[in-house]
Amino acid sequence: MSSQKQYKEEWKKQLVKCIRCGTCRSVCPVFKEENNENTTARGKVRLLEAVSEGVVELTPDLQERFAKCLMCKACVKGCPSGVRTDELFLSARQATAEKNGLPFVKRVAFTGLRYRKLFDLGLRLGSVFQGLVMKRTADGRGAIPRVLLPGAGLNLRRVIPPLAEQPLRSMLPERLNVAQPKGTVAFFTGCMLNYIYPQAGKAIVRLLERNGWNVVLPEAQCCCGTPALNSLYSFDGVKTTSPLSWPTAIPPNLIWPVPSRISLESITFVPNDTVRPPLCYYFAHLICRP
Repeated sequence: MSSQKQYKEEWKKQLVKCIRCGTCRSVCPVFKEENNENTTARGKVRLLEAVSEGVVELTPDLQERFAKCLMCKACVKGCPSGVRTDELFLSARQATAEKNGLPFVKRVAFTGLRYRKLFDLGLRLGSVFQGLVMKRTADGRGAIPRVLLPGAGLNLRRVIPPLAEQPLRSMLPERLNVAQPKGTVAFFTGCMLNYIYPQAGKAIVRLLERNGWNVVLPEAQCCCGTPALNSLYSFDGVKTTSPLSWPTAIPPNLIWPVPSRISLESITFVPNDTVRPPLCYYFAHLICRP
């Protein structure tokens, strides 16, 4: 069976569950912006049905349509039929990427994720020179391009958070110890806290210290790989060791934050081997190089 036929067989298991109720329309942030049925989960399900029936091909235009999904899973949570649209659309992205490849900008960016030091240098330089191509919004919400940058996916209305002047991991030592600790945790900061929201990262560290935990910020960590994973970018040939392959001096306790609010409830804590880290954490070790 060809890969395309395999995809279609997998899709049918989810496609038949959709009852066309339109609940996904009320929760989809992309639909609220574009007001286009094709941006909803229901619309994408219908597109995949057309592909499965041979009416529509996996064209670059269709690939772009599936790329607009934010993978927020709001439609998954609200679906009364339990359609796993997140898995369905990731599979569709993989099928279209295999047939059409990825855009040049994405290929360059995702390849850069393999090289931790180069990636870090690029974002540090970006922080210094970002004012040449970006400017702060009048209301202080973020930054907008000075000129149209379609290759980077930025139009003149796109507001993005600016890079911080100094990354989080350069502000703090690799190990922070407290008196009479309950234990030690390794803090997987990810890119957002490290390069964009370092103050939130510092707040998490302070919160952990006040609650009696030693904190380790491993120097060798890099991007979690979620952007590449969501685009189904292939890192064939990249050698890796164990997913938990940080230096042996680092304890097996791991935390990664949910940066929407800073509290103990917003920090996921993984003691020893009782719970496995998320898939993006494994993916980070697949793509990360010195």
